[in-house]
Amino acid sequence: MDNTLTSLISNDLPRLAELVGSRKLGARKHEFEQLGMIPLWQVEQDLELLTRHLSCAKIATAYRKLLQNAGQFLAAMYEIRVAAMLAPIADKLELAPKVGAAKCDLKCEFGGQEVFLEVTTKEDRFPPAYESDTIADDTP
Repeated sequence: MDNTLTSLISNDLPRLAELVGSRKLGARKHEFEQLGMIPLWQVEQDLELLTRHLSCAKIATAYRKLLQNAGQFLAAMYEIRVAAMLAPIADKLELAPKVGAAKCDLKCEFGGQEVFLEVTTKEDRFPPAYESDTIADDTP
């Protein structure tokens, strides 16, 4: 990530920058360049929305490690997105609550009923990658 993108994230996406950490921003250069600004901006907006419903400490506890792990940004992005979408309408939203000996991603209540959520992502790589020497593009 060049200094411009690093500066942009640090200056314009302060919640994301704080959770990722300044040292990790530079180390994740390739990953963030490949993602582009739109997913980074979306996470910032979702973190902003979550701060209206939960403390910054609870948000940091739930997402800091996930956001700092290389290759986990998309998983974190979707988890944060689901939490942000539910935060305005759910009762008693809780991030990364313990469920027995493990944790799930979210716990909330709707109409007095507890709901536990696990957010999963699947990356569909379609079309499959081909060797460049196997298939040639003959388009003029």
